[in-house]
Amino acid sequence: MDYLKPKNINKKLSAARVSTKIKVKQKDMYDELLMNIFDKLTSDEKAELLDKFLDENIIAVLSDSELFSCIESFFKNDLSVAETSRNSYMHRNTLIYRIEKIQKLTGLNIRKFEDAVTFELLARIYHIMKQYKGL
Repeated sequence: MDYLKPKNINKKLSAARVSTKIKVKQKDMYDELLMNIFDKLTSDEKAELLDKFLDENIIAVLSDSELFSCIESFFKNDLSVAETSRNSYMHRNTLIYRIEKIQKLTGLNIRKFEDAVTFELLARIYHIMKQYKGL
């Protein structure tokens, strides 16, 4: 049982801390990249982008704090319904209902990787545009 030795546990904890820092830096890097892109756009281009990608249904989902925090947890748990429901103390059916609600409103099935990436990108655009336009 080498994995129970304190030396190995400390290595695993250190790796987990580094991994968490990398993910935070990655998220900050994406936000900074998007901010730089938006800074180069004219106000008309920003308005056009907002109209093109963020319809009222997507804005409704992103502005619902309970729904959005549920989805953030789903993403943090690598799109696993079981892990998300277990870690957030939410019934599995409640989580599935919320995911299906998002699919019904936005057309994005966030259980699929491509749709999850699209949703995450839209969420980042929404939060950046919120700063620019005061949504």
